Amino acid sequence: MSQEEEKILLSRLQSGDATAFKTVFDRYFKLLYTEAYYRLKDDKEAEDLVQDFFIECWERQLFRSITSSLKYYCYQSVRNRCINRLEHRKVQQRRTDQYSLVAPRDYEPANKMENNELRDQIEKVLETIPTESAKVFRLSYMEEHKRKEVAGILGVSENTVKTQLARALRHFREKLHFK
Repeated sequence: MSQEEEKILLSRLQSGDATAFKTVFDRYFKLLYTEAYYRLKDDKEAEDLVQDFFIECWERQLFRSITSSLKYYCYQSVRNRCINRLEHRKVQQRRTDQYSLVAPRDYEPANKMENNELRDQIEKVLETIPTESAKVFRLSYMEEHKRKEVAGILGVSENTVKTQLARALRHFREKLHFK
């Protein structure tokens, strides 16, 4: 597609033309999907990410703010979303790793007594830490809510949740002698 054709398509898109949107979707979906798959290494996640990008662009009229190349905008947007998704995966993995340090392992019957002791230790530590930190810990690790959900439940900012979790984990490391 020539630059002139792309400018015309962008202009139509910015005026809310649904057929222009379909043209953009048809023209760029495969390219954007390929980029997302290359970065995420997950077929379904890549497809969902690109579809979500197009939905958000249409619903929030994000195309109206484009001043450069439409193709470049779409490519960069999907690339940035992939980077964010990969960062989110890292955070999730760190949370899982941290939780595994203090989580009881009920699925191993041979460790039932050890699990009960660990559960008792966790409860004892939770009793010694500040109430807000304990609430955040329970919601995040024991009830497996996301940070944003915990913030909503408690009526605090996500940053406060992050701080309270860090405090709780520091107490656990100290009391349970983890390094």
